Amino acid sequence: MLMLIWASVRRTSAIAAYFILFTLTAGLAGTMISLNQLLVVIPVRAGAALLGGYIAFRIGSQLLAPEILVRLLSLALVVASVKDILT
Repeated sequence: MLMLIWASVRRTSAIAAYFILFTLTAGLAGTMISLNQLLVVIPVRAGAALLGGYIAFRIGSQLLAPEILVRLLSLALVVASVKDILT
């Protein structure tokens, strides 16, 4: 989206945040279904993920310059790509 100038840096980071939230929710739901004995841990992890997402959203939308957001988005893509290659 950024490379083709379809959206601004802030809009792209917001879309990425929603995508991460969706995949996190799906992962937690899968964990709940497959590991019933860990039901005590899952709400704590979900709460921590939501709090971290909210903090990141606030920092990204209000405090960081667009150049820093581009670098952070690039880093996130590189980390995700390396993880996909290694697993």
